[in-house]
Amino acid sequence: AGAHDAAARVAVAVESRRTATAVAQCMVRIKELDAESGVELKRLEELGSVERCRISEEHRSGRFDRWSRVAELSVEEAAKTKRVGIDAWRRVASETVAATA
Repeated sequence: AGAHDAAARVAVAVESRRTATAVAQCMVRIKELDAESGVELKRLEELGSVERCRISEEHRSGRFDRWSRVAELSVEEAAKTKRVGIDAWRRVASETVAATA
């Protein structure tokens, strides 16, 4: 009976060791997965930040393009208005000279 008890205790000890090893391996794998997920979360955060920055810059560039076009149109219209005014003064001056002659 003593040998049988000793063999049972050895079997329990071996099984306990196997279980402890398996649990330790699981814990290591959990830590690995935790570290990998942390890295992936950081990568996604940075990717999102880069995308938000890119989109902001695209919108800013579009606004500047529109402002530039408005300024160009404003200058063109001011030049047209000035030319029309100069032409009107020229006609008045010509008509005045013709009327006095």
